[in-house]
Amino acid sequence: MRKLNILGIAGFCLCLSLPLILHILTATHIVNPASIIGQNHENRRLTQAPPLSELAKEPARYTASWSSFVEDRFGARTLMIRAYKKIETRLNRQTSRVILGTETPWLFLSSLETKAQFNGTPYLDAAEIAQWNTKYTRMKDAYHTQDISFLSIKLPTKARSYAEYVPASFGAHYVDEPDQDLTFDLSVEAALIAAKAHGQVFKKTDTHWTNFGAEKAYIEIMKALELKPRRAVRYKPVSKTDFSGDLVRLASLDETRYHEAYDDIRHPYPKAIKRETISHADPRFKSYILRRSKAPRKSLVIIGDSFTHAIAPFFLSDFNEVVFLHHQLGALDINAPLDYNPDTILFMPAGRFSYMALGGE
Repeated sequence: MRKLNILGIAGFCLCLSLPLILHILTATHIVNPASIIGQNHENRRLTQAPPLSELAKEPARYTASWSSFVEDRFGARTLMIRAYKKIETRLNRQTSRVILGTETPWLFLSSLETKAQFNGTPYLDAAEIAQWNTKYTRMKDAYHTQDISFLSIKLPTKARSYAEYVPASFGAHYVDEPDQDLTFDLSVEAALIAAKAHGQVFKKTDTHWTNFGAEKAYIEIMKALELKPRRAVRYKPVSKTDFSGDLVRLASLDETRYHEAYDDIRHPYPKAIKRETISHADPRFKSYILRRSKAPRKSLVIIGDSFTHAIAPFFLSDFNEVVFLHHQLGALDINAPLDYNPDTILFMPAGRFSYMALGGE
């Protein structure tokens, strides 16, 4: 009986200490977390341990950073997130932010903005629309007074482009362009839907478009700018195998089940492009400059987000410098692009960021 009590107490203490043991082993890299629980199932970078030197300089910042580190790295956290999302998915075919398509491996982002754009449901009130349009007008005037060509582009959502794979639980599809009364010069949705007959324009397991889809949007933008490429460009085909996108990680789904294979095109002139990173205090907002010597001496600035990564290189046939500035969810100074002396400025936030890109909360 005494032995059973001792074993019971030992087991109880082990259960209490197991998360701490796992945390110490994985956070200190004594054990690779992937060997215990598989890959990281969050679509973001987990917080790193703050340097000890920061403790003496900024104690408050050090303790806040350490708290975030512990919250991100405590033992079995990823295992619990994965288990929770599996239960959630089985109950209603949807995780907190991802909904499963009617065919595997199709996945769609599920958020207030994406659902509103799919359903045609207004989600902005009159004051929010007026605030956005006022800032948009100021931005457009600031560029036109500098004799800069300006174009705003409304990017399509994946769900609207591939409505045939969206489950009924997402809501009815509003066929016409949903009007939130936000001013945009150009919509490329129709061009991408038409291009589906010739290739995949969005990745099945990811929020982003393919290079092929981005190239079709590039053509529409060049038409709207009344510009023609300097020379005809032939894009080399490339095949993607066993690709697994950001929606798989966001939903903590099994990558082996949600692999996809698709044909795409390679970016033009990959060896002739030089890239310079523009640093930000916030690591989420990646910005950079692409340069190519054999191109017209013109500069382009694109205000956008991660959708820009696929489309930016295509403009190097027409501009020798392409600057990508992240809209920083409304925190970007509208005069910042003027520092690069651009000939043309494009404003093209992803659909779900249309409102936030100009200061919406």
